[in-house]
Amino acid sequence: MKKRNSAIDVDALISQLRLELDGVDSASARTGGALMRRVREEVARRRAAQEAETVAQVESSESAISLPRWLGAAGAVPLKREYVIGELLALDDREFVEVAYKVLLRREGDPAGVAHALNSLRSGVSKVEILHSIRFSPEGLARGVHVDGLLAPYLLQKWRRIPLVGSLIGWAHAFVRLPWMLRNLGQMDAMRAREIQGLGEHVNALSRDVEGQLTPIAGMGDQVVRVQSNIDSLSEVVQDRYVSEGELRENVALLEFDVRELTDELDRTNRRLQELESRFNARESYEHPLPANALDDMYVQFEETFRGSPELIRERASHYLDLVRSVGAGSEDAPVIDLGCGRGDWLDMLRENGLHARGIDNNQAFLRLNRERGHDVIEADAMQGLRAMRTGSAGAITGMHIAEHLPFEVLVAMVDECRRVLRPGGLLALETPNPENLAVASHYFYLDPTHRNPLPPEALRWIVAARQFTHVRIERLMESRDLHAPALLAEDQPGAESINAVLQLFHNAPDYAVVGIAP
Repeated sequence: MKKRNSAIDVDALISQLRLELDGVDSASARTGGALMRRVREEVARRRAAQEAETVAQVESSESAISLPRWLGAAGAVPLKREYVIGELLALDDREFVEVAYKVLLRREGDPAGVAHALNSLRSGVSKVEILHSIRFSPEGLARGVHVDGLLAPYLLQKWRRIPLVGSLIGWAHAFVRLPWMLRNLGQMDAMRAREIQGLGEHVNALSRDVEGQLTPIAGMGDQVVRVQSNIDSLSEVVQDRYVSEGELRENVALLEFDVRELTDELDRTNRRLQELESRFNARESYEHPLPANALDDMYVQFEETFRGSPELIRERASHYLDLVRSVGAGSEDAPVIDLGCGRGDWLDMLRENGLHARGIDNNQAFLRLNRERGHDVIEADAMQGLRAMRTGSAGAITGMHIAEHLPFEVLVAMVDECRRVLRPGGLLALETPNPENLAVASHYFYLDPTHRNPLPPEALRWIVAARQFTHVRIERLMESRDLHAPALLAEDQPGAESINAVLQLFHNAPDYAVVGIAP
């Protein structure tokens, strides 16, 4: 490649501009745009002439560039009518496949055929089988190129694939060919050594040629630096004298380009938002296939079927009356708040005992039933209802069979809200099914499909205590609760101790409550 013989005469162009600029008056200064256009036109004209000269030099020098080519040690296989199989087996991998196509089919291999043969070869198919498949293909039969010694190795390879017999044939064949294999191994080592030596010489020659081609290019660095320096000088001269209209137009064009880019980005963002909205709506329709409160009446029927009669629930809830009275709750300024008040059985009992109470529930059917009974109820879920209440405005908060419906994070947040809403010394009582009872843990807990997971007593006690409640305790509840547990064995029965240890799990309290005092 030849070095450039000329470059844009930037020095002369700058000198000419300086003379013109020194002679302009204030009136001509206002025509800076025209002069700027002249400068650019002149630079463009000279640059185009320089580039044309460079292209001509490159085209004239391309024919002189010739780099060495690598040829394998096996060399080229000439085209002829007959071959000895060893001539073709001396080749390897892609070279073997391409030469096989060329000599047996008298054409270059098609990409699909070459790829198939190459994959077969690399996966363990022998060269003999590859040659046989090409030579005895319809096209190979038409060409009729003879390969001496092909048929016998092919049949041997085929016989070797026969179970058991093939293994015996393979061992016998390997034993007979052992001297030839040793001799062939030495020849292969010699050929590989020649290839490595030739490859090294090829790389050295290529390095020398590349160095020779790059040397002229390296000398152009100083010229590039000088041209860039002259261009910078020219820019400073023009910018000191004029505000070019062309530059302003370029800035406007850049701003317009930026606006288009921002518009396109906004369109892409809008499309992405629409896509996300569609996915969200699809997910909502999957996760919430029924309208809100569509199952409220059904859940009321469920409670009546499996929870028990109002009288039974009142009997069970009577346990909490003494707890509420012990902390002075139930006045107008410190009412009892019942989370998930359901049918209002507990609210009935509080009112009958002269205690003020308020319920929170989001089941429309339960809310109607409570309002018909004259109870003060808030339409909300537990968290929403608590957050709407003033700090320190409640004397006691009860939640009977609500904790097992909540995710862990929501349960912790609800306990925190209870601590905020309760006045100091206020009572928190959370009742839930007891998984210490084996029948509850394995069956009865899952009767309610809205339950999430059982809460072991110690776990719920720890959560309430960890959120700063004091005097936190577990109360295991047996009142008015049928166990339906199998009777324990008499102690004198064989194996009674082990069997009773298991049966006792059915006799544990089916419910428990965690009770704590607000700090």
